[in-house]
Amino acid sequence: MAATYSTQTQIAGNFKKVFDKLTDMVTSKGFIIQDEIAPFEQRKKAGKSISQAVVLSHENGVTFGGSAGGSYTFADPQSQAVQEAEIYPCEIFVSSGITTGAASRAAQEGEQAFKAATSLIVKGNLKSHKRFVEFCCLYGRDDYGVGRVGYFTATWRGISFTNGGGALGGVTFTAGVNTTSKHILINPADWATGLFIGAENLEIQQIKAADGSVEAEGKIVNVDLENAILKVDFTPVAATTATSHYLAMKAQAAGTAGGTLDMIGAKKILTTTASSFGIDPVAYGLWKGLKYGCGAKRLTFPRLMEAVQKGCDRGLDRDVEVVTSYDSWRTLMVDQAALRQYDDSYTPTEAVNGSEAITFHFLNGKISIRPSRFVRRSDTFIFASGDWKRFGSSDLSLKIPGFEDDLMVKPINNNLFIFRSFSDQQVFCYMPSQSVFVDGIDPDSAT
Repeated sequence: MAATYSTQTQIAGNFKKVFDKLTDMVTSKGFIIQDEIAPFEQRKKAGKSISQAVVLSHENGVTFGGSAGGSYTFADPQSQAVQEAEIYPCEIFVSSGITTGAASRAAQEGEQAFKAATSLIVKGNLKSHKRFVEFCCLYGRDDYGVGRVGYFTATWRGISFTNGGGALGGVTFTAGVNTTSKHILINPADWATGLFIGAENLEIQQIKAADGSVEAEGKIVNVDLENAILKVDFTPVAATTATSHYLAMKAQAAGTAGGTLDMIGAKKILTTTASSFGIDPVAYGLWKGLKYGCGAKRLTFPRLMEAVQKGCDRGLDRDVEVVTSYDSWRTLMVDQAALRQYDDSYTPTEAVNGSEAITFHFLNGKISIRPSRFVRRSDTFIFASGDWKRFGSSDLSLKIPGFEDDLMVKPINNNLFIFRSFSDQQVFCYMPSQSVFVDGIDPDSAT
């Protein structure tokens, strides 16, 4: 009996049928920004940007009549300032390959067999895509890229470091690097495992912060998630100060400081003093984000409430979602257990040992706290509910809006069917003055 073979058209057709809908493909928890904080809203772009009206001041045309009962003249209207923010979504592609042999053999058995043979690769692609988007929603265009080279003086994982010098994880570091074994120690304050889980072969660059120049580049070979150590395939450059060098994904085009092709993340939105989305935060207080410095101390409930109060002082009058690191979450869980036992001023409604969220009430309303592996050890984000969205032409998809075909390329120079996932979006905040970025947290601090 003659063998049967699948044509490239049949294989591409099977791919389109099987993966046309993605709702059941990525079910992993941990993408809090995309799944809970900032829902996606599709918008068509006029040219390169999307326009969104925002309120920059309140109504201030007030008249006081006094009690004399005489006539008086109304004050002139001082209408609230409304301006169009210009949003520039960021396009992201993630490429994967399926061998022609595997695709052809599976296609001969029908759609279910094709799905069984290829779904693991497709799921991996989509999960990785969400991982890059989640990181960028938080730290896109951050001054520290994906982390500073670890030139610091402190105790880390029980080892005393001086100016990035010390031995950890079987590696001896000088100024944050080992040029012989090609290891880089990331500043522990910048470490978040979410981006680096399974990051082998991710292309990265070592950037000189002073001028944004690329001093070295290559791929990640191995990741020590526990100790914040990257092994790379290039010779890293020793840092000279705590902020002299940082790492960035090559795809961020970090040849200029802070990157140019990734979206503007929540940290940048809440800390910048420069014009943001075409609006000057210095001119309009409601457009200026809030920053609270924890002062190299653990994040405790009193400090968290002090940070939320800063938002209340600037008009925050609704629920907030707090997204913190796993390290700070652990500290808060311990505090929460003690407070439930001894302090009746706290009224947690959800928190129990082993819970996924801590919820209590404060001046603003409800405060819900969730951990994220994408938040750095030194940081916490306080998001005013309803203020955050993701705008763009497409959330995660295997096709570009307006194009009929999926992003699958037939084999040309190798034996792979290349497919790509696509998204085009920018995280956005309607009123940055009522969300808070918290930094300076040291989970290892005793106080």
